[in-house]
Amino acid sequence: MYTVYLKPRQGTTMLNELPRSDTLFGAIATAGALLNYEIDKWLSEPQIRISSAFPYNRNEQKHFLPMPFLPVKKTQPQCIEDIRLHKKFKKLRWIESELWRKAVQSGRNDIIQDEFKEKEPENLSFVVERIIPRNTVNRLSLAVEGGLYAHEELFFADDWSLYFMITAPGKYIDELIASVRLLEDRGLGGDITTGRGAFYIEIEDGLPFELATKDLSAAVTLSLYFPSQEERTILQEEKAAYDIVPRKGFISQPGIGRVFKRQVIALSEGSVLPVLPDRLTGDCPVVAKKDETGLTYDVRFWGRPFAVAVGGKK
Repeated sequence: MYTVYLKPRQGTTMLNELPRSDTLFGAIATAGALLNYEIDKWLSEPQIRISSAFPYNRNEQKHFLPMPFLPVKKTQPQCIEDIRLHKKFKKLRWIESELWRKAVQSGRNDIIQDEFKEKEPENLSFVVERIIPRNTVNRLSLAVEGGLYAHEELFFADDWSLYFMITAPGKYIDELIASVRLLEDRGLGGDITTGRGAFYIEIEDGLPFELATKDLSAAVTLSLYFPSQEERTILQEEKAAYDIVPRKGFISQPGIGRVFKRQVIALSEGSVLPVLPDRLTGDCPVVAKKDETGLTYDVRFWGRPFAVAVGGKK
């Protein structure tokens, strides 16, 4: 396993959201295609896993992870302050990796709740939202058309970066790492031709946190996850806890223009499933068919889960 750090270059942005696992795979696959790698083989290899990108504080060297959907003890509120804290706790999104590890090892979010009550965490301000005025330019005449319009962009705050994790068997890991390194020159996300989404990339061996090792009973996802047909029965089990995320979008192809992708529903990061990670393979469904779009390949959604084990008794 490898950890990839994305340090934003000064003045660059990521648009709309932090890159999730499907976005990261799309960018890596595009870079891999430029290096003449066989992307179809990546899609058919179930052991290639890529997490979503998460915040990292370079100054304090703290990694953050999404709140896992683990059970938590129920307490009766005694005052208005208890109600306020409970509502804020439910909205908590990012957990420092050491606290996250303790919760995942225990199989419950009680330790996060207790820590939250003792010391209410500060809001993570790792990005700054700005409204940027933009205009439409005719690519043939270079004339400005349509006037100005507003566009929301995310700028990274000082000392903040992103990181994601990646693992694969055999030769695939070398191909993936080479493709990731190409992203430092190519960029990540939308509008890369204008210099946005430019990062310095550092790659380290191993994960930035320890995995649960005792009384393993479940899996928590650190990526989007699209269950295969056989795995969907797991979602019906009582101890399964997850949120769903609709994913859609488009790709741009020279000579064809925009190709819109069919919407899929995936499980979000932090989802907890009552099976061990090696039971989960996910699926990569076709979201745009080549015979309907004019493309030379089918466009697929990357739905393989990057999952780690959860401790605690069943």
